[in-house]
Parts: sequence; structure tokens; C-alpha cells
Amino acid sequence: MEQPLLWFFRLSVVIGGYLFFYSIFQYQLSVRMVSNSLYVLVIFFIIHSLVSIVQILPGMHMAAIIPNVGNMVPMGIFQQPNMQASLMATAVTLAFFMVSLPDFQFRPVLLKIALVALVFLSSFALFSSGSRIGLIGGAISLFFMILVRISFLKRKPKWLFMMALSLSIGVFSGMQINDGFLNAYSKFERLSESGKDVRVHVYRIGFESIIEKPFFGHGIGTFQKVFHENAAKYQAQLGGVNLIGDGRYTHPHNEILLWGMEGGGVAILALLIALIVFLIQLYKVGWKKGGAYFALVFPILIHTQVEHPFYVSFYHWFLFLFFSYILFRKNSYFKSVDFSVFGIFFIRVFAVILFSVSLVFFGKSYLYSYKIGGLIFSGSGTIEELEKMGRHPFFTDIASRHMLASLVAHTESPESINYYIDWMENYVERVPDVGVYIDLARMYIKISSEEKALSTIDYALYLYPEHSRLLHLKHTIDNNKIDSDLNHNPIINSQ
Repeated sequence: MEQPLLWFFRLSVVIGGYLFFYSIFQYQLSVRMVSNSLYVLVIFFIIHSLVSIVQILPGMHMAAIIPNVGNMVPMGIFQQPNMQASLMATAVTLAFFMVSLPDFQFRPVLLKIALVALVFLSSFALFSSGSRIGLIGGAISLFFMILVRISFLKRKPKWLFMMALSLSIGVFSGMQINDGFLNAYSKFERLSESGKDVRVHVYRIGFESIIEKPFFGHGIGTFQKVFHENAAKYQAQLGGVNLIGDGRYTHPHNEILLWGMEGGGVAILALLIALIVFLIQLYKVGWKKGGAYFALVFPILIHTQVEHPFYVSFYHWFLFLFFSYILFRKNSYFKSVDFSVFGIFFIRVFAVILFSVSLVFFGKSYLYSYKIGGLIFSGSGTIEELEKMGRHPFFTDIASRHMLASLVAHTESPESINYYIDWMENYVERVPDVGVYIDLARMYIKISSEEKALSTIDYALYLYPEHSRLLHLKHTIDNNKIDSDLNHNPIINSQ
């Protein structure tokens, strides 16, 4: 176990997902109730679509409650275009699925109109996003949905025509509103040129890392260290040029590669078993239903092969699990279990405690995330605030770094500098952060250890070839101009 905290968070999400998936079965939802739940999702998808549209429009409309307004990029509440795009691709596919259901004809007209509106809004947001994975996922899933449900869709020709018209208008409008579609097209062109897309190199590095320890992997939480060390070797063999960009990778942009690198063949085998079970269930429910369920999860599923949606958004994770529940409920088997009075009481008390603890934990997470965001942008913060944030396990590292940097900036004492150096030396052993390497070199200069500073910068340049900030600092040290460079407040350093 390389990093217990990462183990805890990773397994908590996996186990929490299983408990969520298992708990839905306990309600034994009827077909009507499942359909009602999907209509609730439709309403939420409309809200997500409207958030995207507000972000695309010029001006600062609703800036107090909607992030990233006025930048002409539909990032949604996730503040990441691909996350929003895969959700919008799912929304379009879901809308066509809802029209194909038998109970569609008995639904109120407003709900039917909501589906038509959703197709327009979500396709508009999708085609203005510039997300190639969103466009690929949306196109394939929608094509597959229509292919397997066409016999049901043809029974509602009027609504099918309205859906198709709404889709066409949304696609055309989304292509005109900004350069998103052109940007996505240019990405396809770059991908078609051999070696021009960084993911080609990232995947090769990831695969070679799996080969190193094929059975049990390098350990949970070791990805960043292992990946960047192997990336440095890979780039050195190809002339020492920068092939994967300047940024620090926290994920190989492929879920299978991540688990393969950290968990080895054992983890890949577990994923393979889950996939086989999923495919068997698709086969059991038949072509028309199984194909439709596959189309619903496809945009998110393919997204996991180029990015890490489940790590950025619990929304995508639980949405994927809910669609999986709809698939597996078809052949589910129920058996009643009788609990004693004490057992029922214990379960209820445990549920209340778990809910309360989770509410406090996530509430503090949101508060500290907001405060740390403000701290990074403002470059200031009290030691007391940072110390309090550091008690939260998720923010320990970032709060500790900023607290120590603040101490150095305000006291300039040898003790605080040495303590900060010790912390950074331990930190870069597991997280090769460019900003930390730069601060570490600067602190070495403060204690008159130029040799260590240069060796730190040289190693950082080995990991991140041609990085402009590292080259600038190296040039500054070589020309004895480090005093002016040290005036920068280390609290605002980042990649």
C-alpha cells in the first residue's frame, strides 16, 4: 500500500458505488417508477444544458451562481468541457430512448415537449463544446439508439419528426455560435497525423509502465511518480524533446491504463470480469433493450478511455451506475430477509450517523475548496485558516504547502526554511510538481546551496523537458540574478 489516503478515497468511491447500486434494488422499482426517474433526469439534463448556454453567451449573466460565464466555452458545473460534452451526448440519446418507450404516449404534453427541448439544448451545447470525445460518443450512441429502437420510434412519426428537427436546429446552431466544432475538427486532423497527439505517447508510456510490473502493479497512488519517471526516459530516448506537454499528469487519460499501472494484471482482470458480466447481461435482455441500454452508457464509457470522468465528477459515476441498474434489474432475483427489532434499529441509527458524517465531511470539503481557491488567486491567507484546512485529509498537502510558504515569506527564519525544504523533498518523492521543484530550488538558494538548487532544476527539466519556467529559473541562477527572482511569493507558484 503506497499511499493509504489514496487507497481510502479510491476504495470509498468503489464501495460507495456498489452500495448505491445494491441499495436501488431494495426498492424493487416498477417499470413506471424507473421511467419516472428517467424523466427526472431529463429535467436535470435541461438545467445542465441551460447552464452551458449561459456560459456560451457574451456577458456576465448569472455570474453569481454559474461558473465560467462569458468565456464562450460550455463547461457546465463541472468546469471542464469534455465532462459537460459527455453528459450532453448522454442527454440526447436518453431523449430518443424516452420517446421510444411504450408509456410515452400516456405522458403529459409538457413532458413530451421537454424531450424535444432537451434534444435542442443538449445538441446545441454539445456541438459548441469543441469536445471530440463528446461528439464521437454522442454520434455513435445516438446512431445505435435509433438503430435498435427504430421500430418503436416509427410508431410516433409526429414526435420523431419534431425530435429530428430539434436535433438538426441544435446541431446547426451549436456549430455557428462559436468555433467549438471547428476546434474539434482540427483535433481530429491532428490525431490523424502520426505522433501529433500527445495521447499516443501517453498511452505508450503507460503500456511500458505496466510491462515493468505486470502482475500487481506499482501500487495505488504511485501513478504520478512512475509515469513521469518513465516519461522522462521515453522522451530522452527520442532526443530529449517535450512530447507530452508541460503539465503534470494525474491520470493517463485511460481508466484501464491507470488500474493496470497501479494494480497490474490483477486489477485489469477485475475490470475484464466486470465487462464480461455487463456484456452477458446485455445479451440476456435482447437486442432492442440491450442495445438501448448500451447506447445510454456509451458516451460516459468511452470517455473513461481518454480521460477520467469518474474522478472529476461523482455525477457521472452515479449516473453510470443508475443506467447499469436499469440493465440488471430485468433478471434480478429477490429474497426477503427478516431482521430483528434491534437489527432494524441498528441499521436506521447507522444510516443516520453515516448521513450526518457525510454531510459534514462534504460540507467542509466544499467550504475549504472555496477558501483555498480564493487563497490561490489572492496569494494571501492566515496561518490559522491554513492550519484548519490542513486537518481535512483531502486538503492536507495543499494547505501544508501554503502554510509553510507563508511562514517563510513572513519570518525568513532558517527553521521555517529548512522545515519547508524537508516537506518539499518528501512531497516531490511521490508528486513531481513543477511548482514545488521551483520553490525547492529557491529555498536552496536562500540557504546558500546553489549546487542543490541547480541539481533540482536539472532533474525537474529531465522530467519536464523545455519547461519555460524551469529554464527561466536555471538561467536566472546561472546569471546570479536569483535575488530578484526570490521576491516572488512562493504561495502563488503553480504549474
